[in-house]
Amino acid sequence: MLIFTKEFGNQKVFRSSIKRKGYRISPHMHQHIEIIVMLEGELDITVEGTRSTLNCGEVCVIAPLIVHSMNMKGEGKFFMTVFSGSCIPDWQIEGDSLSGRIDPIFKPTPEVFSYITSLLPINTDTQQVYFDDIPKNIRSALYAITAAYSDAVPLTPQPESRGALYSTVLYIGEHFRENITLASVGKALGYNPKYLSQCFSRFPDISFTSLLNSCRIELAKTMLIGTDLKIIDIAYECGYSEERTFRRVFTQTVGYSPSEYRKRRRKAT
Repeated sequence: MLIFTKEFGNQKVFRSSIKRKGYRISPHMHQHIEIIVMLEGELDITVEGTRSTLNCGEVCVIAPLIVHSMNMKGEGKFFMTVFSGSCIPDWQIEGDSLSGRIDPIFKPTPEVFSYITSLLPINTDTQQVYFDDIPKNIRSALYAITAAYSDAVPLTPQPESRGALYSTVLYIGEHFRENITLASVGKALGYNPKYLSQCFSRFPDISFTSLLNSCRIELAKTMLIGTDLKIIDIAYECGYSEERTFRRVFTQTVGYSPSEYRKRRRKAT
């Protein structure tokens, strides 16, 4: 799964939710900052292959383009927010202030944690809104979290491959409707395809092909629900040259064929 929305990344947009028992999300990456505040119980988090446990009273900060997954087996509750880097000017997506910190989990002092939770909407979900429109208490909580995290977790040098991967992901997000390959992207960005392949090899759960298909399938899902276009036309619009390939990839990714997905979603609404 790839969470990648161009508008969400380029504008000051914020969304949050409360997650409880049974929450699980498979390995994925996105271009946004993700913050998790553990309110009750514990949550297993795997970040770039390293598994850790987020306990009550701890906070997890995941930088953009970091492969991560989550699994909460028992009782628990946590506040999760995802927002574009432009929401907090000091935390630029490519800046050392965030992406250069190696440990995603930290434990604020009891006083700071109490202050943070007193400001968060820990009993309701917040819809996606522009960051400037969210209540001041939520913005204050985020600034408190980022300040505490910056003080608690030291900077570490980042490998050059992270910049190459970042550029590649952005390029895919802008050109996924085209007939692009790892070689053509490498040429466009000035990277040797073999080097880009090595960059992706660091993340066994995500490949160039999976990122490309994720972007295409996310668009296809939107078009299946919001338009009456034929399946073959949607396939072409999403970058697939053959309807058969589109149907196969969509079914493998979503679990339903495109036509079945359209039928189920429209029936649900």
